[in-house]
Amino acid sequence: RVDKGQYIFVTKGKGRYVLALDFVCQLETQPGLAVLDFRIPSAAITTLELLIPEENLKVDVQPMLAATTSQVDAQDATDPARKATKLQAFLGAARQVRLSWKPKTQAVAELEPVLICEQFQHINIDEALINYETTLEYSIHRGGVDEFTIKLPREFRVTHVAGANIAKWEIQNANPPAGPADSAQTLNVKLFAPAKDKYTLTIKTERFLQEARAKIPLSPITTDQVFRRSGLIGITSSPRRSVHLEDVKNLARVDTGQLPKNLQNRPGVTAYRFIAPDYSGTIAIETASPRITVDQSWLLGVDSDRLELRGKIHYKVERTGIFELNMNLPEPWNLESVEPRDLVDDFQLKGAGQSRLLHILLKREKIGEFDLTLIARADRPQPDSPLDFILPLADANDLHLYHGQLILLLPNQLQAQLDDVQQLQPIPVKQAQTWAKFPGLAPAMAFEFRTIDRDKPAGGKFKIDVKPVQVSATVHRLVNIQPGSVEQEAIVQYRIRYAPIDTFYLKMPAELAYAGPQGAGVQISGANIKEKPRIDALPEAQTPAPVEEDRTEPNQPDANQIDWAYYKIVLQSKVTGSYQLTVRTRRPFQAGKVGEPAVIALEPILAAGRLSDQNGHIAIAKAETLAIGQPVIENLKPADPRSTADLPHEPHRKLAALAFKYDTPEFALSLPVVAQKEATVFTTIVSGAIIEQVLARDGTLNTHATYLLATSQGDRLPITLPENHKLTAVLLNGNEAPTEMGIKPDERIVRLPPSAGQVSKFVLEIAYSLDGVSASNLAAPTLPKEIPVQQTLWRLWIPQGRYLLGYDRVFARLQPGHNMLETLRTGQPSTVAFKLSGQGQELHFLRQGAPGELSVMLVGKEIFSVAIWILILGAGIAMLKISGFHRVIIILAAGLIAGIIHLYLPLLVAKVLEVGIFAAILVLLLWMAYWVFGKIPQFKLSLAAMRQGAELRVGKAKKAMSQKSKTAQEPQAPDQKQQEKPKKDRE
Repeated sequence: RVDKGQYIFVTKGKGRYVLALDFVCQLETQPGLAVLDFRIPSAAITTLELLIPEENLKVDVQPMLAATTSQVDAQDATDPARKATKLQAFLGAARQVRLSWKPKTQAVAELEPVLICEQFQHINIDEALINYETTLEYSIHRGGVDEFTIKLPREFRVTHVAGANIAKWEIQNANPPAGPADSAQTLNVKLFAPAKDKYTLTIKTERFLQEARAKIPLSPITTDQVFRRSGLIGITSSPRRSVHLEDVKNLARVDTGQLPKNLQNRPGVTAYRFIAPDYSGTIAIETASPRITVDQSWLLGVDSDRLELRGKIHYKVERTGIFELNMNLPEPWNLESVEPRDLVDDFQLKGAGQSRLLHILLKREKIGEFDLTLIARADRPQPDSPLDFILPLADANDLHLYHGQLILLLPNQLQAQLDDVQQLQPIPVKQAQTWAKFPGLAPAMAFEFRTIDRDKPAGGKFKIDVKPVQVSATVHRLVNIQPGSVEQEAIVQYRIRYAPIDTFYLKMPAELAYAGPQGAGVQISGANIKEKPRIDALPEAQTPAPVEEDRTEPNQPDANQIDWAYYKIVLQSKVTGSYQLTVRTRRPFQAGKVGEPAVIALEPILAAGRLSDQNGHIAIAKAETLAIGQPVIENLKPADPRSTADLPHEPHRKLAALAFKYDTPEFALSLPVVAQKEATVFTTIVSGAIIEQVLARDGTLNTHATYLLATSQGDRLPITLPENHKLTAVLLNGNEAPTEMGIKPDERIVRLPPSAGQVSKFVLEIAYSLDGVSASNLAAPTLPKEIPVQQTLWRLWIPQGRYLLGYDRVFARLQPGHNMLETLRTGQPSTVAFKLSGQGQELHFLRQGAPGELSVMLVGKEIFSVAIWILILGAGIAMLKISGFHRVIIILAAGLIAGIIHLYLPLLVAKVLEVGIFAAILVLLLWMAYWVFGKIPQFKLSLAAMRQGAELRVGKAKKAMSQKSKTAQEPQAPDQKQQEKPKKDRE
């Protein structure tokens, strides 16, 4: 309620309440000062927030504990950038508040506004239209402006005016009937409300462009009532138009980086700046022609009966696109294709003779980089006809750069000589790029061209010749020496180049050829053979050219001393490339004894006739019972019998024990051969034996033996088991194996599957048990002595409470975790693993060879420990009677003896030290007690003497004290003193 001008608020009870009051008070304006004075309800703490719609004001507050001001947005929809001053103050318990501030000085309403205009003009010249866009950035000072007047070039039509708050715009003097060339049209823009601070106006105009060439005056765009004007002009154009500025006045060329980002990277963009309104210039516009760069790569293939021309033409088109291409393609080329098909619409040849043109129509306008590929062919009258090649030239219209390469490709049988070359420069063949393959043709010459004078011919003339046939041979020789015979095989591989032939020649010593009637001892075979007669001499055309005397090598055998026999091999049809003949011969041979070798003289088997080159490889194979001594060689090089380079023919390389190679056809080779004792050949071997044994306390021994067999015989395998055994299982590759009794009662025979001469692997498992077995004699199954065993892995379980003191030194003990079993099980046909479950202590041993017998030294834990303790304690008690020095001597002697025993029985010594440490400690305690109790009587006597001496000293002290006290109480006579003195002396 209201009571005497006050509002009274009545609550219903205790609690927290929020009181909200809305009221209005008057703002008092004084000269240069604004005052706000009002009363507020009293509270313990009063805070005040005040928002003034002006920025950067200083506000005085009364009363005030603390205050701060900040600049915030005024939240004015008409002017989003407007700022306001926000006051926050703490008043305390105040009832009256007075706020005052000085408002900014307002512009005088009567003063005219000041305008500054910054222009940006974008002139874009397209193919048929010029777009002229002008952006006017007004800065308005002192008041507002509600109307703008702009003078525009009359050549352009206004299409759009954009800006905020525009009421209307209109054009005056748009189409004057007559006037000077630089007359302008006026644009008036009226606003709904005056614009203040900043204002942006955008004007778009355009002009049709129908001329191929035109010059458009660049007239200034004038803004009326503007105090200062400046601007930036950006000129862009379509790639089909070439634009530049002429007759420039008061315009400065600037970097295009000052333009907006969307214009900076456009091709051909230019930028100009003006700071005066009287700038001018002329925009010169032309239709842009394409700028073409051509890179031609020609491949000219010359075969015996035809020519083939392939061209890869790389075009780079700039400025504007193209729809068609022309190039020179003179006769006699027959054009087959122009690709790619997705780009080429059609092509045709126009004209005849040397001026014939190839016209190519494209499916679409093409600009940038692209490739065309064409193929043309022509006939050749003769293989050796000369070649006159005229270079196909690109069209000279709009050609900017022109260069390329020409590569001449020939087959092996043709060779070319350069007769004349016009406007082509030879280059290395490796430097040229062969972008396509011609079957059977290889690059022979290469040229390049960079500048072509079209008034002069361009190309080259070549002389083409047919190469004479060239034949080379490689002889792969195998000499297989066996008891009783020497078998020889010579594989002659011919390489024919440049022309096909149907006749080949062989030669060998007559002694080898006459091994049988009519040469029946020599067998010659090959594909497509028509006849193979033996002739006395080579035809004159096939006789090799004589070798100069000074070029004869000194170790080369004299070919004239050998009586040669020749064979002429005639084929049913001519061949080229490669051809192979096989020559086989066999003769008897008896090897010599040791110390008396039999010498085999190896006769050459060679290709004959006019050969460009001949080389060979010799593989020597022998029987296992023969040995070859130091060979005697001439014009041969020792080779590696396992090398693919030294013996390329794989069947010979597999059999070779020795190898030689030669580059000179005439050679000599002698091999001394002796017979040696036949070595033992094992048909069955055991790669590993795995013995598992579990020894019980009562002497029962369970054994599981596994043998890893590799055999090529597949016959019956006898196995001898220990005496009195109890056989429980015999498995072969995890399956029950058939067995039968042998000659001996403990012998079993296992039948192995047949192997047909191939090496087969088997896993043989035998399980049995024995009673009353001693640890010093642990036997395993034995195989025949002629079957070697490589390694034996022995696992032994001994009872708990037994000490291992030694084992047979033929075995080596393995530490736990050794992967020996993993090594043995690799590559086996069935699972190889330990099969017996362990009981007690696990021991592993390894032996090289057959298992045999394992002997270990075991003793009970209790017996061994008690015996060692009694021995050590007895020795300790006995040594109580001697001195400490003698004890040390005895201990050192015992250590020396233990070291010697450790060399032979290391486990025994280690176990004695481990068990005897307890007894040794007892002996040390015994010795210490003996020493202590021996010293106790002496200690008692010394203690009694010390006690008596102490009592005497205490008694003397007491008497002396009593005498002093008596003397102090009564004086004594001299005679009495003299009598007491002897008494004291006696005491």
